[in-house]
Amino acid sequence: MTVDAYHLVARLWGVERRGPLSSVETARALVETVCTLAGMEVLGAPFVCYVVAEGKAWGPGVTALVPLVDSHMSLHCLEEQRVAFFDLFSCKPFDWAEVVTFLRLAFGGHGRAHVVDRVEDLTLHDSTW
Repeated sequence: MTVDAYHLVARLWGVERRGPLSSVETARALVETVCTLAGMEVLGAPFVCYVVAEGKAWGPGVTALVPLVDSHMSLHCLEEQRVAFFDLFSCKPFDWAEVVTFLRLAFGGHGRAHVVDRVEDLTLHDSTW
């Protein structure tokens, strides 16, 4: 039996579209759209919350966690810094290029995406925009 393990991590900064950074509803819609684009089967509803983070250096923002049949997805947004961190790990192959394009359009600004085949420990993609 062959096992696949693909890991997409992205950091987005100078985010132009603030919706996902501060809105639970927008962040939920975003991760649900990524699940559809990537063909992921969700184990349960995404857990999405607004984190006030009083007294923390990173300030407020939105966090989304999605348990998947084939692994997990997470999104951490820092509203004041206009930064977002995205992570999708899956034992099921997915079209990472489509997900990266979607993230670029959904957030605007700048970013870096890195995709690794975790079984072979090979970088499949690395881009900055």
